[in-house]
Amino acid sequence: MHDPHAHFHDIIKRKNLIRIVVVVMALATYFGFSFGWGGLKVWFSGMLANMFLPVSVLTFAGLIVIFLLLEGVYLLLINRLPKISGSELVGLSESGDAQEKTSSGR
Repeated sequence: MHDPHAHFHDIIKRKNLIRIVVVVMALATYFGFSFGWGGLKVWFSGMLANMFLPVSVLTFAGLIVIFLLLEGVYLLLINRLPKISGSELVGLSESGDAQEKTSSGR
C-alpha cells in the first residue's frame, strides 16, 4: 500500500541525517582539539615567533571558526530541502486520525 506521507517522511529523514552528520563532525573536531591539548601541552603553551598570543589561543579561535563554518554548511544543506509548513502537518495529523477511524470501523 502506498504511504501518502512518504514525501514528508523522506524530508524528515534527510534533515535528521544532515543533523547527525554535522553533530558528529562538530564532536570530532572538539574532541580532536581536547585530546590534542593533552598530548601537545608543550606546543600549545608555546608562543609563535614574533607574536604575543600563545598557540592555544590561536588554535581555539580556529576551532570557533570551524564551528561557524559547520553551522553555515548545516544551514545551507537544510535550506535546500523543501519546507514543511504547520498547516501541512495539521493536515497530516487529521488525515492520519481519519484513516485510523476508518480502519477501526467507526
